[in-house]
Amino acid sequence: MLYNAGIFVGGLVLVSLAGLVLSTSLERIGVRFGFTQALLGIVTALGADSPEISSAITALHGGNAVLGVGVVFGSNLFNIASLLGLSAVTAGFVRIAPKAAIFNGTVSLCLTVGAALIVLSVAPAWVGAALLAFVFVPYVVLCALGSDRLGLLAPLPPVQAFLRDALSEQHADEPSDRGSTKAATTFDMLAAVPALVTIVVGSVGMVQGGQALGKHFGISDVIIGTIVLAALTGVPNAIAAIRLAHKQQGAAVISEAFNSNTLNIAVGIFLPALVVGLGASQAAARLSIYWLIALTAAAVILALRKCGLRRNEGFALIAAYAAFVALLVIFSAG
Repeated sequence: MLYNAGIFVGGLVLVSLAGLVLSTSLERIGVRFGFTQALLGIVTALGADSPEISSAITALHGGNAVLGVGVVFGSNLFNIASLLGLSAVTAGFVRIAPKAAIFNGTVSLCLTVGAALIVLSVAPAWVGAALLAFVFVPYVVLCALGSDRLGLLAPLPPVQAFLRDALSEQHADEPSDRGSTKAATTFDMLAAVPALVTIVVGSVGMVQGGQALGKHFGISDVIIGTIVLAALTGVPNAIAAIRLAHKQQGAAVISEAFNSNTLNIAVGIFLPALVVGLGASQAAARLSIYWLIALTAAAVILALRKCGLRRNEGFALIAAYAAFVALLVIFSAG
């Protein structure tokens, strides 16, 4: 038991530290190659999400679809509760521009619904590929082009106006020192590769150690993946979001939350579904799916009501997540 605990904790430490290194390296690489702020946010979120994504892929590749899918949906639920809910509770108010919330939230919700259809075996895996091609890729391209070149993808003036405002709002309150991020050195570019390898190795340890500990203590894979692994790998993201909220950088908070969830779905569900498949869903997995769709929509609606999230809305999101955890424990014990 001590051996498995050591493997689990060691893997968690490795992926957390390596994820920080990878996120920093990718951000600096983006600065070096002149990425727009919106694209830089996506790239940075990809590095920050690498522990969750790698853990999910490791579990799916090992044939444990319950744990792998649980990590993705559990991480996304935890992100909404912590990055948005806890940030609002601790900061008192997180100002969120409405068009940026609609833009990021709609993309995240579309991919979440698509993932739900695939996991529930309602739609084939190629639906995920279609959503990647027609929703996620255009979203990334729009972020890469920036507000000045929207005519290349959005010829209609009303659409251009909305996207221009959304992209501008998304980074309207970024701190002045964000633009002083150092460009990548040769060391930064080389460090990204071993950091990624370390994340993969650490994820294997986390998944195997977590499964073994779960069996020892009689805890199901659903709980290990959806609650334990999902929450532990999401803590660094939550801390970063709370810091941003206290600096009154609401646009960055909601961008981080929805970009993280979008990337988790795109890389942690759609790509594995095409390669290894996801298997049949269980009742607990269906609960996670339905709850995530509802909580994502609720987060967008709450953010739009008063152009931001106040402490009461934050408590509501956290309470919804706590209710999910309680129901999941009941389902898994049944």
